[in-house]
Formats: sequence, structure tokens, C-alpha cells
Amino acid sequence: MRAPDEVREAVLYVIRAGLQVHPGALRALEEAPEALDVLEIARKAVERAKMSEEAFVQREHVEEAIKELSRPGEERTELEAWGKGIELASAREAEADVEVLMDPTVEVGSSGKLDDFIEYFRDRFKRLSALMRRRMDARDATSISRALRAAHGSEVKLIGMVRERREREGKVIIVIEDEEAEATLLFTPRVSASAYEAARRVMPDQVICVRAVKTTRDIFLVQDLASPDIR
Repeated sequence: MRAPDEVREAVLYVIRAGLQVHPGALRALEEAPEALDVLEIARKAVERAKMSEEAFVQREHVEEAIKELSRPGEERTELEAWGKGIELASAREAEADVEVLMDPTVEVGSSGKLDDFIEYFRDRFKRLSALMRRRMDARDATSISRALRAAHGSEVKLIGMVRERREREGKVIIVIEDEEAEATLLFTPRVSASAYEAARRVMPDQVICVRAVKTTRDIFLVQDLASPDIR
């Protein structure tokens, strides 16, 4: 079993690439051979998922990445398709012949200003919340600001992006936010063991939907949790 920090870094890479991690893919990352770099496995898996135009990194994407990275490096390769046995020089033997025609960083790069990060958050939240709302159990979810206006003790369903997660004294506390507001979610095994266990696997920047009871001004006691990569 790989170290939790290694797996966490790999999962964050996938999320920041705009994709979600299927539970099977998460287990495959945790079980990856010790000799391989988990982050490199995640990069390869993301490439495969995007080539397939999928919103999730699936277990097969991770397994294919592991197989590719497990193959011994080849110094030379032969062109056998035509039956001519043409031998190609390895990349290390060939001289680089590169000419820079244009530097696109001015057009596509971020200046690192606050507005850039806000725009990145809005775009990411919009895409992932739309993905979440495809689920039957999340279509009637409301915004955080509306949930905050609900009466004390009422049941609400809300969607938000995870900003922070922490565990203490047998509880999981998650802070979520959307474009207008933020709220604190409280998970306990007594209220829902399944939601509590799912909350322990939640990562920052994930978009989740919860069914919860409002307890105080901005704290919700969660009864159920749904996200694109937690079943």
C-alpha cells in the first residue's frame, strides 16, 4: 500500500487537471508498485482519460499507465510494419533541431493576480457542479446562500466545492463554498456511518452534494453525501 501523502498528491493532480477519480482508480493508485512514481502514474492516467474524452480517471486508465511505466526502456526500436527492419536512432543519439516560432505564454498564461484565481475557481466550480447535477440525487440541490437562509432544523440539499477538511474527536468537518457563500458541514458516524466514511476520502477542490439538517447559522449536520467519484 502506497503512502497516503503520495496518493493524495496524485489525486490532487487529477482534480486540478479538471477530472474526477473513480473509486477503482483510487484503489489502483494505492496498490501501485513501490518502484513506480504515483504522480507519474496519475499523469499518464489523465492523458488516457482525456484521450477517451471521459470526465473520470477510471481504474483501467491507471492500470494501463502502470503497465506502460513498468516496461523496460528501449534504446532503439525497429520499424517492422513494412518488413524492412529499418533501425531508428534513439532520442539520445539524435541532435535536437528546434525553432521557437511563437511564445504563447503571454496569451494563455496566468498573471497570478487575485482575479485570475477567482476566475479559475468560478470556471472549475461551474464545470464540476454541472457534472454533479447530472446525478438524480443532486438535481434538486440549492445554493449555499439559500441553504443558509433555511429555518433552523430544516433539511436542505446543497452543492459546494471543498475548501478545507479536517478530522477530530471522531468527526469530520468540511468547509464548502460556491460563488456566493460558504458553509461548514459536520459528519459523524452516529448520524450516518456511510456519509462519515465517504467524507474521510474527500479531497480539496472536489465538488460535493450533501443532504443535511441546518443546526446553527452556518453549520449543517450531514445525513448523506454524494460526489462524482464517491459511490
